[in-house]
Amino acid sequence: MLIMHELADLGTVGDVVSPQRIQAVGLLTKSQVKVIDNQAVTSIGAVGQAVGLTAIERELATSLGRGEALWKFGNRSFLVHTDPADLELAVFSTDARRAE
Repeated sequence: MLIMHELADLGTVGDVVSPQRIQAVGLLTKSQVKVIDNQAVTSIGAVGQAVGLTAIERELATSLGRGEALWKFGNRSFLVHTDPADLELAVFSTDARRAE
């Protein structure tokens, strides 16, 4: 499982050709299940390319509200509204850790 706040976070995983970076990018690109939260318009191009988003999915990903996500299972995608429990938020929320 790979959880990151934004795609640019991969830039902090070793040098561009390091085994760690190659492994991290591989986890992202080869994953059969991807959960994409709201994306900034400035980063959607890179995100879309990295995870294989269609033009419609890219547009949707820039307009998602809090608790909404685009879930991709292989080539199928779904708009999902999540209502995580406190324990799940403690594990998956990247906002608090990013502020540190």
